[in-house]
Amino acid sequence: MKKATFIATFLCFCFWPINAQTSSDVVNSFFEALNSKNPDLLNDLCLEDMKLHSLSLGKDMVLTSQSKQGFIEGVKSIPKETTIFEKITSIEAIVKEHLAQYTLPTCFMSMINFHI
Repeated sequence: MKKATFIATFLCFCFWPINAQTSSDVVNSFFEALNSKNPDLLNDLCLEDMKLHSLSLGKDMVLTSQSKQGFIEGVKSIPKETTIFEKITSIEAIVKEHLAQYTLPTCFMSMINFHI
């Protein structure tokens, strides 16, 4: 099992005003799509100019930034037999009329499922 801790900030990645969803509904949909490794749903949930910023906290702190396409390609490269688990330790939200920004300290773990 691999474990990584990230603090992720999602900036305006949703189409929630169009579908009358709340921003928290979109965050939940995002993690459901991530857990199911559904690149089509992730593509629908993310704006073209989305930026995903992650801070990995471990022996060394590493800050990374990904575009929508880079993120979706990364999800596509996850083997089907790999299961993703995440634990969101807290949610901080700044929600304005046309922008929702979430900071989600999250612990991700992945496990490869072997079928014998």
